[in-house]
Amino acid sequence: SAVRPYIVGFRLMAALCIQHIVASWLFDGWTGATRQRVRSLWRRLLRRLPAFALCSSILGWLDHVAGTSSVAALIRGGASFGFSYALSYAIPAAAVYRCGMVAAFRKSFVALRTTFGADLFAWSGVWLVNGAAALITALPEALDLFTPGEPGGSQLGRWLAWLIIVPTTLFTQAVGAGFCTVIFYALARNQSPTGYPTAAVETVSGLQLER
Repeated sequence: SAVRPYIVGFRLMAALCIQHIVASWLFDGWTGATRQRVRSLWRRLLRRLPAFALCSSILGWLDHVAGTSSVAALIRGGASFGFSYALSYAIPAAAVYRCGMVAAFRKSFVALRTTFGADLFAWSGVWLVNGAAALITALPEALDLFTPGEPGGSQLGRWLAWLIIVPTTLFTQAVGAGFCTVIFYALARNQSPTGYPTAAVETVSGLQLER
């Protein structure tokens, strides 16, 4: 229990980095900014690491406190969910607009206010992906092979947990980041990204885009 906040924080830090990398890579590709693409991507990521570490620490602390049975834990659990939702927009916003986290949260608020009805409905697709991922990652525990946070369990269960949970988590984070990046691109350019149907992007964003 004492180590859990650090493990959760490290996992969240990795998730935030994945989201930023995916958003940066997609947006640079859509805008044609391919010169020194990889070097620019890593340079921008390194500048954001301190802010990501702070956000991960906050979420790790909220997760640790939410593990206790009290009204305060329930409130902080809700705060953790809200902060995570805001970060799911802010991280791609930081990548797209190449700004710090404070500015990214402001741009995320504008995006949510502009596209709330449409993209909240469209998020159901991402929720389905996350739900399927949750079922997959629960397999080792469901089969009594390995229970996270408890001693015992077979070595096979531990390997399955890592081989299933890690790739599935990375995939869902990439899907969420890509979804938000499409919305920010539509807001910034008033058109759909190359290769994405304009009608589908309009449904997701609630915008009337150039065709």
